[in-house]
Amino acid sequence: MADLPPAPANGPGLGGLVRLSDGTLVVVRFGGGTAGDVVYVKPDGTSAVIPKLPAVRRRIGITVTQDGQLYDGYFVRNNNVNVGSVARLTLEGSEEEVVGALQKPVGVLAVDDTLFISDQLAGKVYRAPLSAPSQLVAFATLNSPDLLAVGPNNTLLTGSRDGTVLSIRQTGEVSVLAGGFQQPHGLAYDAKNKRLFIADHDGTPEDGTNHTLRIIPLE
Repeated sequence: MADLPPAPANGPGLGGLVRLSDGTLVVVRFGGGTAGDVVYVKPDGTSAVIPKLPAVRRRIGITVTQDGQLYDGYFVRNNNVNVGSVARLTLEGSEEEVVGALQKPVGVLAVDDTLFISDQLAGKVYRAPLSAPSQLVAFATLNSPDLLAVGPNNTLLTGSRDGTVLSIRQTGEVSVLAGGFQQPHGLAYDAKNKRLFIADHDGTPEDGTNHTLRIIPLE
């Protein structure tokens, strides 16, 4: 248990979380276009904000590669138009764009030598070689994809705002894995115990907020 650095009142919402090889946890804070940042917690419990990152960037997804490189996705709004990118990130405070011309990149996931990116507004999941991330191609077409996770049998998993959890095969074929949720955002697959953790977001807080962590078995 560790406390994150204080966040502005309009910027405490958390996005993706990754763990580095030394045990450091890195998590993005969305910030709503005015207070976005990335924070980390060391194994000894000390925490800090990564310096010098633009606060206008709305970050949701983050991933770490096998060799320890961090990538995050973000978007900004210019005249109510989203402009999104994926960047290579360092704890020292650099955030270098490696993929541009996206709309709303939400999920960013490194799997072996491949980078997967879900663009919620485009309704696409893209894939690109980590050695040349800008060479992305469309991998799957689906409704409002969210954060990405590795699933069973080399599949990718993502939630959709229509209340379903979707499975994507390596061929790009999409199928519904489970349904009946509110807005499944973050996912994590426990391969050892064959179960899926789902952060189910309540998209209509005006009638009472009911965010839920759900756990379902997968065979």
